Order: sequence, then structure tokens, then C-alpha cells
Amino acid sequence: MPVPDARSLLAQVIPGALAEQIPPDARLRSVGVGSGELIRLSLLVEEACQAELTEEQIDGLHTLDDIDRLLTGCRNAPARAASGGEES
Repeated sequence: MPVPDARSLLAQVIPGALAEQIPPDARLRSVGVGSGELIRLSLLVEEACQAELTEEQIDGLHTLDDIDRLLTGCRNAPARAASGGEES
């Protein structure tokens, strides 16, 4: 299953039209995303990554760019694990 992007996850916790208007580098709290929505968003990120986020990772999720960087790491992790670090 492909890992979604930050904006599509955000659209699951706030109205999609609002999610589309938020600049990728805007601090989510400063544009009106509430603490409950941020918690739900972090849970969606964990689900997408199929791994529990560390407190440090959760604390670093301030912008859509931050979330996309974390999701990119999740996208790349299965490929590394599947290869076992060995060349075929």
C-alpha cells in the first residue's frame, strides 16, 4: 500500500478545502489546526508508516513539509528492509 502525502492525511482531519489552502511551510498550529487535530494527524502518520513515532518525531511535526519528510523516510524504509541491505 503506498504511503500517502501530508496534505492528504491532513484532509482526513480538517475540511479538505482548508487543507488545500495551507502552505507546506506554514506552522499548522498558527493556521488554526488544533491540538486534537494534530493528535489525529500524528496517529494517521503512524498508521501510514506502520510504526509508532517517537516523542521526538511527533514533536518535530510542525508543518506539512515536516510531515512529508517523515513520510518519505517511511516510503524508503520498506525498500531497504526488503533488500536486506544486500545486492541481488
